[in-house]
Amino acid sequence: MEKKLVSAIVLAGGGSKRMGRNKALLKLGKKTMIETIVDTLKPLFNEIIVVTNNPEEYSMLKNVRFIPDCMEIKEKNSLIGLYSGVLASKNHFTFVVPCDMPLLNPSFIQYMLENLGDEDIMIPYLKGHYQPLHAIYGKGCLKPIKLLLEKENYKIINFFNDVVVTKIEKDIVKKFDPHFKSFLNINTDEEYKTLKTNILFSRLEEMEYIKKVKIQKINNGEVTSMEDTVIVEYPFTIFLNGDEFITLLCSPSGLEYLAVGFLVSEGIIKSKNHIEKISLDEEKGHIYIDLTKKTDLAEKLFGKRTVTTGCGKGTVFYNVLDSLGTQPIKSDMQIKAESILNISTQLNQNSELFKETGGVHSCALCGEDEILMFHEDVGRHNALDKIVGEAFLKDILLEEKILITSGRVSSEMIIKTAKRKIPILVSRSAPTDLSVSIAKELGVTLLGFARGRRMNIYHGENRIVISVEDKM
Repeated sequence: MEKKLVSAIVLAGGGSKRMGRNKALLKLGKKTMIETIVDTLKPLFNEIIVVTNNPEEYSMLKNVRFIPDCMEIKEKNSLIGLYSGVLASKNHFTFVVPCDMPLLNPSFIQYMLENLGDEDIMIPYLKGHYQPLHAIYGKGCLKPIKLLLEKENYKIINFFNDVVVTKIEKDIVKKFDPHFKSFLNINTDEEYKTLKTNILFSRLEEMEYIKKVKIQKINNGEVTSMEDTVIVEYPFTIFLNGDEFITLLCSPSGLEYLAVGFLVSEGIIKSKNHIEKISLDEEKGHIYIDLTKKTDLAEKLFGKRTVTTGCGKGTVFYNVLDSLGTQPIKSDMQIKAESILNISTQLNQNSELFKETGGVHSCALCGEDEILMFHEDVGRHNALDKIVGEAFLKDILLEEKILITSGRVSSEMIIKTAKRKIPILVSRSAPTDLSVSIAKELGVTLLGFARGRRMNIYHGENRIVISVEDKM
């Protein structure tokens, strides 16, 4: 079947009476709702039209054509926007979506385009209902739509009997979109909250950070079959100068930072000048790092390959006595106790993977009042190494920074912190006895259980400023 040129229309609409604001401008992560939709459509269509009477509100959109409603009507509705867009389209066919449907499935839309024939409408038909705002309309629809508008009859499907309609049944839709997320839109604040959750899940699932598994859930003796979300554990092998060095079990994000941070933490890399080339193969789970020369330590460690998530003993590479021989940290940095608790709250709010799975640790590098960089991983050591690697590659000094982690502080964690001259380490969990001893030896301010309105200072209270409000 010959592929036809099709335009795309986004009905920007206006403010939602039920929500009291413009839905198109609601934020989903860093983008507005309408930006998310337009970015999905651009690779599929040669023309994007945004139907709005207020184009100044959408200045963030580039390479789109704005058009207003083409006629004055008593009641604002989707039918007039559809009519205006189809009329203005440069192509015979036009795909129409609203501004509040950001989980569009590009593969399903592509299926619609590839199977488009001579009908006037191609439209999904789910559970006995048409989906008129996720459909393709031809210019043959213009006359019957205009007749409806003149009669002040604004229900879109009321002209379908006057045109040729091809229905896409739900079994076909399910092949591309098993849970029909493409058709999820919002009309209330509660639906907006649900939508944000679905978008987050879709993004994490697409990036293969999480997966769904079938489980049996027991609650008060009642057994229920259901799906649960689990974190992906990803084997990641580091090659140095062509030789296999180590495999880490990790979360598949920030992989370049993890590899470099791990090698920096282990003393294999001392300077950026030692790195000649980095090549990442995410499909194979390999990273190839060419060094200008191998260190003596790297030569000794080849063949001592360890597979680890970093949640028990981090690696076999640590020589704790060598680490204890480093110079104690003498930083004069101070921070308010209140600021630490605020940062701890931010860490918790940023932990998207944890909210979905409960199966990861998070780690952040912070200034006095804000998180500067953030990473999550199945291994708390991995999350810390991602921070170290990102800071190393971006030439960010760590001496006057704060490190905060969601997980337990073990001896390896405190040693990694001290090696990078970070003066303050905060955990939302507990330290071990050895980590407290090492903190005292190396001059690291160590705090645990920093959440809510409380924290424990295990060492280095001179760097923590406690206000009158904190004491109350």
